[in-house]
Amino acid sequence: MKRKLIIIWSLVAFFTLTYLLSFIKTSSKDNRKAIKTSLLNPKNTENLSQFEFSDLDSTCSLIYNENLNKWEIKKENQVIYADSKKIDSLIAELSKISEVYKISNNSKDKNFGFEGGDSAFSLTYYLKDGKSTQINFGNHDFSDSYRYFKNSDNPQVYEISSTIDNFLTTSIQYLSDPLIISKEILGKRNYRDVVKYTYSKGQSKINSASLDKEEFNEYISKIFDLRHSGFADSPLKDLDSQLIIDFGDKSSLILSIYPSEIEGQYSLQVDYFDYLINKNFSSQMKISTWTYNKINVSKL
Repeated sequence: MKRKLIIIWSLVAFFTLTYLLSFIKTSSKDNRKAIKTSLLNPKNTENLSQFEFSDLDSTCSLIYNENLNKWEIKKENQVIYADSKKIDSLIAELSKISEVYKISNNSKDKNFGFEGGDSAFSLTYYLKDGKSTQINFGNHDFSDSYRYFKNSDNPQVYEISSTIDNFLTTSIQYLSDPLIISKEILGKRNYRDVVKYTYSKGQSKINSASLDKEEFNEYISKIFDLRHSGFADSPLKDLDSQLIIDFGDKSSLILSIYPSEIEGQYSLQVDYFDYLINKNFSSQMKISTWTYNKINVSKL
């Protein structure tokens, strides 16, 4: 009985000490002076013109097209339309007032991970007047709840909540509208607004006029659900096949498919004319053989 009491009281002492230490650890964080600031001045949210994301392996450019009122992901002469909801969330995250903590005046300390570390990441945003701000992110702290960051022209290092991690990526698949027929350019239109389509491959041409409504809707609805795999890896030449889609409001889509130098892939260009606003949209991407076969009417 005495031995059991000793064990019980030992456990009580252990958990009590652990509990008290947790307060000491927390208070050390809370006792630091918090600075309330934002990574992007809220007044500039409407003046943004471009973002550049960069990690150790890749970069990604996001450019605002004022004429089309769309965010575009660009690579050389290729364009894929960005997911506007994700970009709005990014801007909201950057412009919100957050509590940050100053950590050091020396950003060259390797523990921060700004120079060559696996977590090194830079985000640069540009305003319409040409001014730019580059923010460098490094490692997480011991708790993984905060991440080190600094302004590129300032050696001072700060910590910010790691919720910013959700937006630090160069992934085209994450930043873009994943559909080959982007909802960003379609607006409220969908497959139910399509009145006809024409598929051509070589000398062969297939028109939707011969289909009943069920067959027509089944094919078109699947086309509108197909996804791309990022930018095309091969030049768009030697047209393989083409799908023309007409909407009831006189708007139209042209899906032009080209062979790829990479096995299991095809290159695709999507041209969209919006009759109601008299604007043209165009994007280029790569698709898998599986996706190609879904478009190819002759294989259905």
